[in-house]
Amino acid sequence: MPCGRGRGGAVGGGRQGGRPVSVGPWVDTLAVTPDGKTVYAVDQETDSVIPVSVATGAAGRAIKVAGISFSIVITRDGKTAFVYGEKSTLTPVSVATGRSLPAIEIRATLAASRSRRTGGRRM
Repeated sequence: MPCGRGRGGAVGGGRQGGRPVSVGPWVDTLAVTPDGKTVYAVDQETDSVIPVSVATGAAGRAIKVAGISFSIVITRDGKTAFVYGEKSTLTPVSVATGRSLPAIEIRATLAASRSRRTGGRRM
């Protein structure tokens, strides 16, 4: 799939008989809804997620998320996408409305991490 940094990312160039869909200059992470109808492309430069219809190849309206994003997953029921980004934020995105919800800050402490590894015992 031809997704290029700084050259304008494209989705769908590998489809038989299809042509690439321009979605943004810094796209390198994709997720597909469980029904296979939509691909979500994470654009790091614009801090957004772009839905792309698999049937038509049309890119939808960009959905702003909290800061530069690194990865995306979609729930099994296909209702929510979660976008992980800089400063350990997790932005939920409603697939039905195409809107992002308030970001969730994820904080892991050394003590909590150590506790999981040692079963709570001090080393």
